[in-house]
Parts: sequence; C-alpha cells; structure tokens
Amino acid sequence: MSDLPQDHPILLIEPSSELLFDLEKEPYTVLLKLTNTRLSPAKYKIMVTSPKSYTVKPNVGCIPPEQNAEIAITYIRNVDEAMASKDKFLVLSIVSASEEPAEEIFKNAPKSTISEVKLQCQFKIDGRIYPRGSFTQKTSQNVTNLDVDDSEKEADMDKLANENLNLKNKYFEMLKKFKEYKHLQGDGSGSSQPRSGRTIIRPSLPNELFIVVFILGWFIGHFLV
Repeated sequence: MSDLPQDHPILLIEPSSELLFDLEKEPYTVLLKLTNTRLSPAKYKIMVTSPKSYTVKPNVGCIPPEQNAEIAITYIRNVDEAMASKDKFLVLSIVSASEEPAEEIFKNAPKSTISEVKLQCQFKIDGRIYPRGSFTQKTSQNVTNLDVDDSEKEADMDKLANENLNLKNKYFEMLKKFKEYKHLQGDGSGSSQPRSGRTIIRPSLPNELFIVVFILGWFIGHFLV
C-alpha cells in the first residue's frame, strides 16, 4: 500500500456502498470494516441522517497505518420504521498524526483534505431484500388503491341496489293498477251495466301500459330476482 497515489481513498470501506440490516434476527447489527490504505495514521468519523435509529460503536477513532478497524452499527427501531426509512451514513476520513481529538481535527481541517463516502441502507425481511423505503411506500400505495377501489365498488353497488329497488316498486305499482283495472273491467269490454240501469263507460287500457308492464316484468325476471 506504500506506493498508492495521494488521490487514492484514505480508507477501504467494506461494504463499500450499502449497509444491509437483517431484520429477521436480533440484534440488527452490521459490521463496517475500515482499512487505512496510507502509511500515516487516519482519523475517521461516522455520521448518520437518523442518529436516534442507530448505535455506532465507535463512531470516531484513529486507525494506524495499513491497519483496520471494525465498527458495529445496530438498528434500534422497529421493523415498520425501518421499511419506511431513507437513512444514509457518511464516513469521513483524514490523514493525520495529530494527537488532537478526532472531533476537533474534522472541525478545523480544510474540507479539501477530508474524504467522504456515503452508504445507503437496505433491509432484509421474509427472505427478501428491499431498497431503502421501497417496501412501505409500495405497500401503502397498494393499500390506498385497494381502499379507493373498494369504496368505488361499494358506491356503485349501492347505486345499483337503489335503482333496482325503484324499478321493482314501479313494476309492482303498475301491476297493482293493472289488476285493479282488470277487476273494474269485468268481462273485458269497455263498458259495464250496473243494477241501476245506468251505463258506465270505462276507458280501455292503453296499449303503452301493456308494453311497459311486459318490459318491466321481463327485466325484473331476468336481472333483479
């Protein structure tokens, strides 16, 4: 490693881009290995976007030349929160032989001398690996769509039920009037002769009424009953 150019990364980080938390067994811990590629001591500092969700031990330190250190990162929230998270880690490193605390070194050092590496978070559950935030977002969207579809279907069914009820009521009303008319009509002629001797002319049933009754009866018999 002594022949490495100065622009080569200060630390070799494993894993290099993503931290996979296995949520099928506790503790939810990932080991991050940092290897100093230089011939001088290297200071490191690990930061996270959601510090209340993780413990990082140790989060700052010094790595001797061409040596390595293991960092234990543990997720301490519940599974549902993990699947909704979009957390990222940032690994800062700098070559420094100073005895000054790492926090002060990173605070005072020029930004151009500090190396930064970002790590994304992934979560494993039920044998599958989900990218950060994807599981909850997709599940919520599907649930929302299902809720909307069910509500629309229920509204349509209620509407159809009301229409069917109205049609049934109209049909039975027409049928009742038709029976009353047949009762008054008697023998089917357009007139009847009461005992008083007066002739009462009763109008014949319009043809349209027969057609309406027939259509309603056929419709209810095939679709509503």
